[in-house]
Amino acid sequence: MDNGLKLSHKLILIVVISVVIFSAIFVITFYSISRNDILERYKDEAVSLTLLASRELRNPLYFLDLYEIEHAIQNIKQNPDVQSEYVMFPDGRIITDGTIENKYYNQTLNDCLNIHDRISPDEPLVKIDNYVLHVCIPIIISEKIGMVKADFSLNRLNEIVNNLIITLLMIGGIVSIIVIIVGLFISRSI
Repeated sequence: MDNGLKLSHKLILIVVISVVIFSAIFVITFYSISRNDILERYKDEAVSLTLLASRELRNPLYFLDLYEIEHAIQNIKQNPDVQSEYVMFPDGRIITDGTIENKYYNQTLNDCLNIHDRISPDEPLVKIDNYVLHVCIPIIISEKIGMVKADFSLNRLNEIVNNLIITLLMIGGIVSIIVIIVGLFISRSI
């Protein structure tokens, strides 16, 4: 009887370890895939919004209509993730930063200068730095007349990923508890 009990404990231990390892592998794999998918969708949304702004800024920038440029910037700033937006001349000098003070006027922003030779507005410059997604897109009519840069906070993305981690850990814990209970029930019936 004592050997049977030891055998059932060993069996339960093997099953529990197997389920915990499988759950950990599942959680890590699902987290990696989901995080990358969420980040790509977030990037696509940010690029689409900035591309829309670049198209809306074509005529106002061509005619240097500051009122319409400001209006276009305010449209993109309605997105709660937008931290800042800049409209620049092709050489990187800032026309406006969308604030009343316009404190960055005529300063050069070098972040977007490596898109200087790009012709197509379908080629945005996208990079992530310190939980901020930077998107630069040229503004083109027949040639590049300027650039628009938008900085998007990744805080909402991090909250989504953190909630995903918590959910996955809870599911893994629940599955492990269920397996332990079923294992105990089976071992006692043996």
